[in-house]
Amino acid sequence: MGENLPSGIDADRRHIPRSPLSDYVFGLFGMETHPEEATIVVGTSPVLLLKNNPARVGWIVTNHSASVIFVGFKPSMIVNTSLYLSPNGGSIQFSADRDGMAVVSEVYGISASSALIVSTIEIVIDAMRRG
Repeated sequence: MGENLPSGIDADRRHIPRSPLSDYVFGLFGMETHPEEATIVVGTSPVLLLKNNPARVGWIVTNHSASVIFVGFKPSMIVNTSLYLSPNGGSIQFSADRDGMAVVSEVYGISASSALIVSTIEIVIDAMRRG
């Protein structure tokens, strides 16, 4: 096809089917992206919500519980520090275009209560998909 693709990208791994959005995403990252979802229980000790992931270009954490959860980047975080995640559907999102390299960092959560539920969605570049 004679197309100039970034190193390591073959033509059949590109964005199919094509759409204006997939063209835009491909232009930004040189690959398609996909979501990876998880549900995590947060308690009174810091818990890892998102592992360090160099393929991640964005993430969202949503609090499904009736209590506040705090979200931060340090495993030693304590209650009432870092980002406040409101109860009953409060969300925090980070994206590479707004937040830079913070997007790939580990993310932790903690609460003053136990057994609180959060969901995470990571947006990850396809070429760097983990097994």
